Amino acid sequence: MSGEGQQAPAESAQVEVPASLEEQLLLAAADGDADEVARLIELEADIDFQNEEGVSALMKAAEAGHTAVLAALLGAGAPWNAQDQHGYCAGEAVMMGWERPLMLRHAALICPGAQEAQEQEAPGAQEAAAEGEGPSPSAAAAAGPVREAEPAAGLGPGSEGAPTGGAAPKRRGGGHVVNVGFGLGIIDTAIQSHHPERHTIIEAHPDVLAHMEAGGWMGRPGVRVLRGRWQEVLPALLAEAPYDGIFFDTYGEYYEEMREFHAHLPRLLAPHGVYSFFNGLAPDNIFFHMVYC
Repeated sequence: MSGEGQQAPAESAQVEVPASLEEQLLLAAADGDADEVARLIELEADIDFQNEEGVSALMKAAEAGHTAVLAALLGAGAPWNAQDQHGYCAGEAVMMGWERPLMLRHAALICPGAQEAQEQEAPGAQEAAAEGEGPSPSAAAAAGPVREAEPAAGLGPGSEGAPTGGAAPKRRGGGHVVNVGFGLGIIDTAIQSHHPERHTIIEAHPDVLAHMEAGGWMGRPGVRVLRGRWQEVLPALLAEAPYDGIFFDTYGEYYEEMREFHAHLPRLLAPHGVYSFFNGLAPDNIFFHMVYC
């Protein structure tokens, strides 16, 4: 029988399944389409959604530098600390390209105090960072011979980057001040500039102690160096309490150790004394570390 006159079977229609609201949100965030992002948020797209690689809309916007979309998503409650399957968050997506102004704006959306820090930054610092002359966003990139040693209590990233104007408790022309963790000596140098009557430094890392020896810290008038972790030298610390100011900056410790130190503060700190800390509470995630500190 001839095939003439027979109709060819109709091809099955290709029905395109519309993308979910969440998939549309990822695309809009990556494109920087703030209006579309706002529309999808209004339609109750899940702003917590992460694809099979753990990537969220906030990460897409951060990677592409779309600050308006970042603001919209964060304002709607998108989790800034969500991590992809490699352990990276949106803040790190910005930092990978060392987009300093964008990173600061992103941080300011999370913590308004970051904007004040940006405005107070020394003139020329942002330009230097943009030209590649500023410090690396990675704590490891700032490592010198001392920083390359295995981390131990008293060797903290905060010692390298903490501001000298107001972070360290200081009494001008007198008082007894304690710094737990010498690091590279930034804080202790600042304390010395205020001429305390007595200055106690607690340090455990042998390489840091050698660095202190070479810098003449052991023989400075009024300076007492207690060698060891603060837990090990606590009796000697308590023997000369109370102190007018205490600055706490350790590394390689956990919340439990810091809470334990805080439990001793009533016996260590004078009634009108000042206590401050700068602690690497998230040493495995540089952006989390910046937020915590």
